[in-house]
Amino acid sequence: MSGIITKEIAEQFLADQDSVDLNVLTSITEAAAESLSNYQDTLYLNGLTEISVEAAISLAKHQGTRLDLSGLTEISDAVAESLSKYQGNLALNGLTSLTDSAAASLSKVQPLNIEGISLTSLSDAAAKSLDRSDVYTAKDALAQKKIIDEWNKQQKATMDMLKTLPSYKEKSSFYSKFLNSLLPENNLDLSGLTEISVEAATSLSNHKGNPSDSGFSKFKRGLYLDGLTKISAEVAATLSKHQGESLWLQGLTEISEEVAESLSEYEGSLILAGLNKLSEGVA
Repeated sequence: MSGIITKEIAEQFLADQDSVDLNVLTSITEAAAESLSNYQDTLYLNGLTEISVEAAISLAKHQGTRLDLSGLTEISDAVAESLSKYQGNLALNGLTSLTDSAAASLSKVQPLNIEGISLTSLSDAAAKSLDRSDVYTAKDALAQKKIIDEWNKQQKATMDMLKTLPSYKEKSSFYSKFLNSLLPENNLDLSGLTEISVEAATSLSNHKGNPSDSGFSKFKRGLYLDGLTKISAEVAATLSKHQGESLWLQGLTEISEEVAESLSEYEGSLILAGLNKLSEGVA
């Protein structure tokens, strides 16, 4: 099979999506693009390394909800203008550069995914055009790359460390602290506390952190109280009103039915990995 998506290959794909892998093909004809525009699901064309204006015009008519062209590392102003007509989610995550004109054109697409990990060249004008919540600017791109590189480095070290820990509780506690260290601006770690009053719990229940905006949302805006080994029903009732997204009480090894009932009202992710004794009422 050649590296070109021809009309025949496109028609074969439309008849049976499992019969051909479009992502291994590096270019596309206008006729093939016109045929694929009728596909009503997400269209992945990540193998494309080049695209003509004519093909872009046809693909912009794609009837599905997402068009992924993340194999492209650069596009012309004319191609960008043509793709700006797309009515779905356009993904161009492989771009390494973008002209001011192209950025202005693509800013018309909503939503637009230019995740920016490989986007290394972007002028202030282009960044301003793409300054929306669903698009990363140049500054965001570099910051994200740094975070991801650090994440990969720390993730490997963490996985190696987890292998040496014998119990689930130790593994869970270690991993939660690792996640917390990556997102300190959103979490409040008070695991050094061994006891807590109702008044203190009331204050802490107002902790919100920043709104979630990444795949780590489960662990963001967390309140860590892993040092507590027991809590009263009153404290539990108060903590259940915590306005963040996760409440960590891994130091508790057992809880009463009253405490369990109160904590059940919490609307976020409740982490009780340390429990080793449950009564029928609690369970």
